[in-house]
Amino acid sequence: MKSILLASALMLALAATAQAASAPPPNFPLPQAYGSYSQPDITQCHSSGPLERDCTVPAMTAGRYLIVAATSATATQSDATQAVMIKLDDAPCAATRPAPFTEKKGLRIGCIVSLLTDRPIVVSAVFATHNATPSPDGPKLVFRRLPWSGVIQATAVAFRGAPAATPKTEEPKE
Repeated sequence: MKSILLASALMLALAATAQAASAPPPNFPLPQAYGSYSQPDITQCHSSGPLERDCTVPAMTAGRYLIVAATSATATQSDATQAVMIKLDDAPCAATRPAPFTEKKGLRIGCIVSLLTDRPIVVSAVFATHNATPSPDGPKLVFRRLPWSGVIQATAVAFRGAPAATPKTEEPKE
């Protein structure tokens, strides 16, 4: 009896597997808004001296990216400071305050962006020093592609106080 049940279960499992194998794979289309776009690696970058590096995001780019700016300098006096900023077409995305240091140190900041652009966008890493010598290579600017979550924007909302409780009414007694 056990062997008949086992054989029946095996035949059902094989039939289900054959049916699943013949079904087409699921289709997960992109939203129509992104049909003509891509999420390329961003590699078109150039330095304009030891204090700035610019990278161009190509037209028709959509997707999420982590942008990392890193740089270093050598202090020349005891009150030396350094700061770095990431800008998206001249709009700040992330920035450090001027940080004091007395030896060779570096700064690193990041910015997560969701892009949907029809035109090229220039992303810049801008370094500033006071009484310090920046690295001759200038700031580094790295783009890492991130998976698209489908969420365009989310904002937390805090409410003051709890809503008043609805008073319970008693049923009339008969």
